[in-house]
Amino acid sequence: MSSFPEEDNSGIYIERVDLGSIGEETGIEKGDMLLDINGKLPRDIIDYRWAAADEEIKLKILKKNGHLWEIDIEKDCSEELGLCFRPPHIKEVQRCSNNCIFCFIDQNPPGMRDSIYFKDDDYLLSFLEGHYITLTSTTDKELERIARERISPLYISIHTTNPSLRQKMMRSKNAGNILSRLEYLALSGIILHGQVVLCPGWNDGSELERTLRELAELGPQIQSVSVVPVGITRHRAGLNTLQPVDESTAARVLDTVHGYQEAMLARRGSRVFFAADEFYLKAGYSLPREEDYENYPQLSNGVGLLRLKWEEYKNWEPFAELDRFEAPLEITLVTGRAAEDIFREVAAKLEGAVENLAVNLEVVDSIFYGPLVNVAGLLTGLDLEYGLSGKKLGDAVIFPRVMLREMTESFLDNRTPADAAVPLRAPLFPAADLQEVEEIIFQEAKSKKQGIK
Repeated sequence: MSSFPEEDNSGIYIERVDLGSIGEETGIEKGDMLLDINGKLPRDIIDYRWAAADEEIKLKILKKNGHLWEIDIEKDCSEELGLCFRPPHIKEVQRCSNNCIFCFIDQNPPGMRDSIYFKDDDYLLSFLEGHYITLTSTTDKELERIARERISPLYISIHTTNPSLRQKMMRSKNAGNILSRLEYLALSGIILHGQVVLCPGWNDGSELERTLRELAELGPQIQSVSVVPVGITRHRAGLNTLQPVDESTAARVLDTVHGYQEAMLARRGSRVFFAADEFYLKAGYSLPREEDYENYPQLSNGVGLLRLKWEEYKNWEPFAELDRFEAPLEITLVTGRAAEDIFREVAAKLEGAVENLAVNLEVVDSIFYGPLVNVAGLLTGLDLEYGLSGKKLGDAVIFPRVMLREMTESFLDNRTPADAAVPLRAPLFPAADLQEVEEIIFQEAKSKKQGIK
């Protein structure tokens, strides 16, 4: 049975009960309160999940009509109860208390929705959702819990292992003990993935060498570390002056990372350290081979994303069973500057695959964040409107789905594809991958043939 300390709390509000779940079958509803599970009230979602994984469960539920229910459940350990709470993680998310000189969130313009400006530093989100945390907000008691309950893996924003430099870069007196904290977690068996935001003149050169050297000594629990270039937008009024990564800096960083990759391959059989794609683009270096990315452990940090797209493209044969569309169709593909080369190949392959299909490529630059931001995931509805205005777009525009915020149908600036479609006078469709691009084109061709438009 699961065990955790009781908390002084009246209960946890149930926001949703999944259809067809055990919770729904037992009569639990939205608005009920979970008072305890197996005799204890969970401190957070991790406590709840540990307890809910038992095969025999006792729930105490306060119904919204005031009745008290006690429910005995027998189930397989893999079956979930289907209960969702408010707040989702039961406790409020730990906010970041740092004031990092390179923080991208601080470089957002005013007037956006509040969630855009929220900075978390919560080990629960690191474990559950892969968020990078700094450990400056994590107490010693919480570290002990992480070690004791094997809350693993964790994703750590490291940036530098130099104590005084880390304090300066993060502007936090609690930031200097990162190496000892990583050592404690590694010795406790916690798997760690790290990131280093590279700021020229701050943590590059000998400081980067020091960071990679000291992380390498932590042993096999450090499974991957990405080095990513600082992101700089045009909204930096009142913030520290930072220099973007240029060609020579990118080349030096890659030489350093490659040197440590070779050493770690010889020592551990794994490269461990990886550089973001943008360094290769800036330096004019060829992208590493697919196998060099070792199953892409740092994909969310832009490490290997372009290689993954190239591999997807190489194995893609669009419209393999179709020779021509009955009616002419013109499509515009949109991408950011970083993936321009790949999408030019994609456009050419599409156009050559079937008759009566014309494919334009429009590379959109960021007006919202500024010219130093070149990835599609940070393009906004405003950027689409500005970049495509006056262009011949044809029957439809297809853009990368990554431009839309998670779990929503809106861009970062709160515009929607429908909003942007009005001034552009063309329907906009998001596509997550090449297969979805092909499906959208086929449906547009089918609609045009039937005279729907």
